[in-house]
Amino acid sequence: MADETIFETLQEGSYDGIVIPVQSIRLSTGTRQVFHEYVFRPGADIEPTGREPVTGMLTATYVNDLEDVGGTNDLWPGALTLLRSRAQEQKAGPLVIPTLGTLPFAFIHVEENYTEGLVDGATVTISFAEDSSAQFSNLGVKSARSNLSAAAEKADAAVPSSALASALSGLDDNGSGSMSFANAVANVLGQLEQAQDSIARPIRQLQQIAQAVDDVIGAVSSLMSPSSWEAFEALRDLKSTALAAADEVSRAQDLRSYRTPVTTNIAAIALATKNTIDELLAINVFEDANDIDANTSLLVFVR
Repeated sequence: MADETIFETLQEGSYDGIVIPVQSIRLSTGTRQVFHEYVFRPGADIEPTGREPVTGMLTATYVNDLEDVGGTNDLWPGALTLLRSRAQEQKAGPLVIPTLGTLPFAFIHVEENYTEGLVDGATVTISFAEDSSAQFSNLGVKSARSNLSAAAEKADAAVPSSALASALSGLDDNGSGSMSFANAVANVLGQLEQAQDSIARPIRQLQQIAQAVDDVIGAVSSLMSPSSWEAFEALRDLKSTALAAADEVSRAQDLRSYRTPVTTNIAAIALATKNTIDELLAINVFEDANDIDANTSLLVFVR
């Protein structure tokens, strides 16, 4: 712990255990909003879509006068050096903000200012942003299940059944011929519940559901008219929710992104990433698996 006398005039914060002598704090957060605006209709329907991340800025003073007990870890350059290094690690960490509490996962950016007359220290500006992805990395599709099912039912009600049948024909595993977004979603969620260790196919199906939304929008021209905007929004909501669910499952199952360095084929990618061809086909959609463009972003299992 830092010497308590240091903080008689400064507030004490920290990032991942590294002390921050805080001079001032600026915070920002609120509610995300989507504005649904319609032709010849004043105002807008405002839809709340969740809490905004907490962002802000701390200003701090790191000088040699301010030392911890025994002076074994002076704030400058010792603690500041640690803070600078930690900010570059591309990993979120716990940030203690005196007026707020602890953000369990946050990224920081450190800006140091060395001025005339301050020869043994620096003033520092620490920008921060709350990261929620780490909090949900082990939840898989469960964190999106209720939203996904509700979005699917809303999308089903918004478009003609004939357009649904055509767009979703490739996802009808039960052969019943009665296909809907809700059935497709229920099928994917059922697979994830029964086989948590085999999630490559459900991930691909979630991606295909998102693609099917685009197919429906392309096939039903009336969806682009102002009178159908609510139906259009229902479909777009399903697409974003399906992609979010696929992303959550991917993070929970040690998948990573791989960007092809050159134009290549699936066999070469399998060799480079130590994945099988079947695995790559299950979690990615290829226009031509034998001719994959350079700089294509793919999902691969961590090996």
